[in-house]
Amino acid sequence: MHLWRRLICFGSVFGLSLTGLVHAQEVREARANIDWAAARADAERLAGSQGAGLNSFRSANAANLDSIGVPVLVPGTGPVRAAPNVKGQGTAYAATYMLNAAKLSVMGTASALVPPRPEEFTALANRAEARTFEQGEDGADLSFVRYGAAYVLRLSCARLDDARCTNDAFLNAVADSLLPIGGREQ
Repeated sequence: MHLWRRLICFGSVFGLSLTGLVHAQEVREARANIDWAAARADAERLAGSQGAGLNSFRSANAANLDSIGVPVLVPGTGPVRAAPNVKGQGTAYAATYMLNAAKLSVMGTASALVPPRPEEFTALANRAEARTFEQGEDGADLSFVRYGAAYVLRLSCARLDDARCTNDAFLNAVADSLLPIGGREQ
């Protein structure tokens, strides 16, 4: 399945299901209204604090990062200390990290599903930076919106009792450390 299909469900970012609210055929895909000025300002403000590792990664991957139509967020200083494998696909991307007995994916998209009556979701639009933690079969997700784009942190754990996957502390620490390192308005 294509990356963008996994990410476009705006409702899932907030842990909601569109089932019962609208019929699937009435929902349309649209590009989210990205606040590129805020993303660029944060990137410039945080450039000095990103350290040599992220700055050299950004320089070495500038063309790839510039081809992605959503602000690319990756963990800075914090619980993840590894070089990401970043794959972009138009207005979406995934950055993956191999951790000890776990795999972290940071996914972002500028696509959203819009219901026929968008006013039903007005309250959701006012929840910028609200985070939703959900446990799954082999891990956990933390979903949120930043700069108008939808993001999901996905952690798959080798052990079902791994504390990083059973509570939200690890993923919230990762979210707190996220820094914009690329992406470009398209």
